[in-house]
Amino acid sequence: DIPKKIYILRGVLMEKGSIIWLNGTSSSGKTTIGKLVQKLAVNHFFYISHDIVNEMNDGKRLNLNFTAFESENAIMLAYMAKMISDLGYCVIADSVFLNNPEIQSQDVIYKTAEILKDSPAF
Repeated sequence: DIPKKIYILRGVLMEKGSIIWLNGTSSSGKTTIGKLVQKLAVNHFFYISHDIVNEMNDGKRLNLNFTAFESENAIMLAYMAKMISDLGYCVIADSVFLNNPEIQSQDVIYKTAEILKDSPAF
């Protein structure tokens, strides 16, 4: 059982759901691990991934700027994980932080940390 942080929303005592953040290269096993944790955990976990956000985003943005598209999707994943956690649900986020300025802005990992700083993220 993973602990939850407690906060107040509109005068109501709420618990934030835990966030398990998986990061690794393509085909490193993040999805397999995430889905296994989701299946075996006592708590219910939502599962979201960078790939899911890529599919949700308008592909036309790829034509504009690939680096901006990939960076935006990485940040969007952090906001989605935070939102699910803030609603009291646990979430597994499957992400790829790339230290390659041709693919992601170099500040993506710092922006993600800022977004999740008050969340129970592991």
